[in-house]
Amino acid sequence: MKYLTPFLCGIALLIALILVFTLTASYSPLSSYFMTVPDFDGNSLQWWWLAVYDNSILIITVALVLWLYRHFFPSAPYNVKAMLLMQLPLALSSATALLHSGFFPGNVYQDVITVNRIFFAVVVVLLYACHRIIRNQSAPR
Repeated sequence: MKYLTPFLCGIALLIALILVFTLTASYSPLSSYFMTVPDFDGNSLQWWWLAVYDNSILIITVALVLWLYRHFFPSAPYNVKAMLLMQLPLALSSATALLHSGFFPGNVYQDVITVNRIFFAVVVVLLYACHRIIRNQSAPR
């Protein structure tokens, strides 16, 4: 029962990410940039700028939710098992989307979408690992 909190935070994180990506899609400076690019199609390399943009939004949002989790639930578990449970809703939604659209079908747009979905499926655990590494390096010896 002590691991219910990270799982519920994972569901809240998924909802927050859906809302954040909905808002950023409407107000993104990249959309106006894409309108000005000549010969912009599914094989344009500018899609990788979108991947960097989306993944930076993802990292910032997940880092904020992890900070809020540690701040508001200090007695909740903060270990690998808790982070895997927090990651579970994101991984399931990402896996569902990947199974629906397929893996690396051939153009740059689909490659970028696949890479973003794979990163979406592991970002919580990656940020947790980075936090643990930084914390262990800064600990007094």
